[in-house]
Parts: sequence; structure tokens; C-alpha cells
Amino acid sequence: MTLVAKPKAWWSWTFKVFDNGNQIAETSFACMREAGTLELTDSTYRFYRQGAFRGLFIMERNGAVIAHAEKPSALVRSFNVQHGGKNALVVVLVPQNGKAQFVYR
Repeated sequence: MTLVAKPKAWWSWTFKVFDNGNQIAETSFACMREAGTLELTDSTYRFYRQGAFRGLFIMERNGAVIAHAEKPSALVRSFNVQHGGKNALVVVLVPQNGKAQFVYR
């Protein structure tokens, strides 16, 4: 599965997320805090990093943790994600057109 994230404006930290050309979500980041929200049609999720510049990334819905991720290296754009007892690798690709793509493996 490949999702494409497009910024809403130049230098924006708000992205629209697309799957096969259809918008499925919108996400907003606070880059200095490494936190933000993910808005889907029926739900809003909050995500944040446990510590300042270190620790797991946590995703919550209605105050309950539903997933967490770790970034194995600051030099690699990938995350190991755990959700519902399953593990996945999320790789961020930025092709020449500048649109970030998230590939789940």
C-alpha cells in the first residue's frame, strides 16, 4: 500500500493524505514538538513523541493508545510501527516531484 502526502501550501506542516488519488485524511504537525493530529472522515487521532527528541512516537484516539512507533535511526526515513499486536515497517519516500510517499511493508 502506498499513500501520498501533499502539503496544503508552500512550507506547510499540514498535509492532505491520498490513496489512489482520493483524499482519505489530513494531518497537521508541530515540527518542534514532534506532535500533531491526523483527521480521518470519522475520527481524530493525536500523535506525539514520548520524550524531547527521543523515545517512541505514540498515537492516541480518545485518550487511549492505539499504536506506537520507533525510528531506528535519525539518518533513515523509516519507522517500526506496532498496532493491534502486529508489526509493520513504514518507509517515507520523497521522489523528485517532492510529494512524500509512505510505503507500508
